[in-house]
Amino acid sequence: MCRKAIIVNKSQFGSLSTCVCGSYYFSFNHLSWRFSKEELQTLIKTIHNIDKDDWEFTTDTMQFHVKIPLTLDVGMRYLICNQNEFNHLKFIFTEHLTIDQLLKKSTDQSKLN
Repeated sequence: MCRKAIIVNKSQFGSLSTCVCGSYYFSFNHLSWRFSKEELQTLIKTIHNIDKDDWEFTTDTMQFHVKIPLTLDVGMRYLICNQNEFNHLKFIFTEHLTIDQLLKKSTDQSKLN
């Protein structure tokens, strides 16, 4: 991760940061991922398109969860979260920001450094 990282948005479960090299870093529940601009756009669109029908109900310790695909250079990975975690995830990626605003904000912030 670059030394000049800027937090774009955060919640109690995680954060989304960007750096001058053009990479995006997503930390959530003590896990971290690095995204390119294209991978980030795909993830944001995926999160926007999740609806109630995508929720899988279980009888384990979680009452319900959603499986979110993360398409990365190393292949397909999934982030599984409960409804509360998903609400925080959605906040990190979508609250007050559209995809274009998010990408522009990170570019503008990089120019300041």
